[in-house]
Order: sequence, then C-alpha cells, then structure tokens
Amino acid sequence: MGASFMTHASMFVNIGIFSVNFLIYRLIVCPYLWWGIFTATWDNRYNPESQACLPWHFTYVTFFFGMFFNCLNLFWWHKIMRKLYYKLTGIEDLKVLNTAKDS
Repeated sequence: MGASFMTHASMFVNIGIFSVNFLIYRLIVCPYLWWGIFTATWDNRYNPESQACLPWHFTYVTFFFGMFFNCLNLFWWHKIMRKLYYKLTGIEDLKVLNTAKDS
C-alpha cells in the first residue's frame, strides 16, 4: 500500500525533496566531514597528546567504517535513482510499491 492520500504532484515533490536531501547530506556533507576527521586523525597519529586521548587503531577504524558507509550510501543512491527512473518513465506506478523487478 502506497501513500494513497497524496496527489501525483505531491508524490513527485516528496520524492524530489528526499532525493535532493539524500544527495546533499549523504553523498556530499557526510563524506566531507568524514574525510576531515580521517585526515585529522591521520596527521596526529604519532602525536603524543593524541595518543594519550585516542586508541592506536582509531584512524584505521575511522577509515574503514567511513568507507563502508560511504559505499553503502552510493549503493542506496543508485537504488533511489533507479526507483525514480522507474516512476518517471511509467515502468512502475507512482502510488504502488515495488512492482518493478530488479534487473
């Protein structure tokens, strides 16, 4: 069951706002912040003051978790764009959920 109370125009607006917000925050802002944290920890990994505060593996954990979640966000972005394409071209009805088969 989809959002039957919404009009087609409001559905397009909703999908558009979600897609733009996902792009801005998950694919631009969060990787930028992650890269800043990673480079700061990488530059200070041999600093005695930071070694007293952070564990030795913090830089590597930050890198691998960041890469994992950034790749996961790219995968989700691909799925969102494919879903948007299906809805815009009419392959999938706007108010029906998951009728298009993955290829």
